Amino acid sequence: MNLNHKRPIGASTWDEHVKWLKETGQYDDVMERKRQKEEERQKYLEEIRLAEAPLVRELQATGYAVASAWDFVNMPNVYVDALPILMTHLTHPYPLVVREGIARAMAMPQAHPYLNQLIALYRNAKEERVQHALAVAVSAIARDTDLEDVIVLLRDVTLGASRVFLMKVLERSKNDSAQAVLDELGSDPDLVRQYQEIVKRRDRRVKRRRQE
Repeated sequence: MNLNHKRPIGASTWDEHVKWLKETGQYDDVMERKRQKEEERQKYLEEIRLAEAPLVRELQATGYAVASAWDFVNMPNVYVDALPILMTHLTHPYPLVVREGIARAMAMPQAHPYLNQLIALYRNAKEERVQHALAVAVSAIARDTDLEDVIVLLRDVTLGASRVFLMKVLERSKNDSAQAVLDELGSDPDLVRQYQEIVKRRDRRVKRRRQE
């Protein structure tokens, strides 16, 4: 038996890799680890499915053939009637990944009636992924009439890097004060990279207009 467990340098096919694992006596251990990982993954998915079941049942009863709130993400905005259900369940103590999916499903302009609730949840979010998902929702929903509320959030450094998603509200605004605040936030360490990208896009738009 070849006792050299170091994998040969260079590309190999799957069959060659399996052959090498068997020759070095590692095959059974590798396959067992893979089996255990897959078993853990399936167990986790089942736990999430069971946890999300109350939301899914309510959505299905309303006519939405979904298996998860994540099914709404990136779907055309044809699920306005589901928004009250999603908003109610967003306040429930679901696992992180479920609340993240619900928050992202709320990211549509038609969810504007729930903006204040989403802002409150965003401010109080403890988990980064949920906080970021809520920031995405607020960004998608906020209008120019909500600019002052968004600016307050952007200036709140305790909200950290999640604020980068809110920069889009300023970028698309036609309000002169929005552009001034955008430039003000350009020195914020959490926002500087996003600010630079926005400035590049802004400069390209100006250049195109001059060429027209």
